Amino acid sequence: MNPHQLDFPGLLQTHGPDYRACGWGSVLSQEKRFAQLVTAIETRTEVSLIDVGCGTGELVPYLLRMRPDLTVTRYVGIDVFPTMVEATRSLVTQYLPEQSVETYLAHEIPPLTYRADPLSDPLDLDGQPFVIKTDYVFVGGVMTHLHSHRLGYELMRRAWDCCRVACVINALDHTWPPGTRETVPLRYDPSVVLTWARLLTSNIRYDHTYLPHDFTVTLLREIDV
Repeated sequence: MNPHQLDFPGLLQTHGPDYRACGWGSVLSQEKRFAQLVTAIETRTEVSLIDVGCGTGELVPYLLRMRPDLTVTRYVGIDVFPTMVEATRSLVTQYLPEQSVETYLAHEIPPLTYRADPLSDPLDLDGQPFVIKTDYVFVGGVMTHLHSHRLGYELMRRAWDCCRVACVINALDHTWPPGTRETVPLRYDPSVVLTWARLLTSNIRYDHTYLPHDFTVTLLREIDV
């Protein structure tokens, strides 16, 4: 059992496909995290995107509301729960053409699959090719619900490998008080996350100002590939 993971299928059944199903405290806190991706997109008017831990897919309507000039040419939603994947497809296809929307369970995507045992060389892909590559990869909250920090750093590396322009990583910082929740979110020391990020690129943006105890690291490629 993962002590850091909420009962997301149960939350979805109770609340329906809104911010509460994803464990967010409010619409505002959810959208402040989404805004980090909007910042990374900058003035681009056409993007493809992997949404890791897609939840109910609410990132897409937010993006299009904030950037009505934006065309999402390809959206790939990935989650570990079938009900979340179904909810994402149902919502996102209301905003994007069905042929541009892909949804997967995490174990179906070799580059973004993390091992249950983080000590068994988790960076080894067993020769699997990276089957998905998009302009942006958004990892918005799933870092908090992994089994261990090592898996979080591995996911960061794989997200970087799958992006052409940038990957946006959101996490709770290590000062976040656990409170009375049934689960204790996995928290990260921003300085350690930045150290790991610098192993991948020196082109990094860091924002720790938009919410208390929350931060985003954006890794950008120098030249689009």
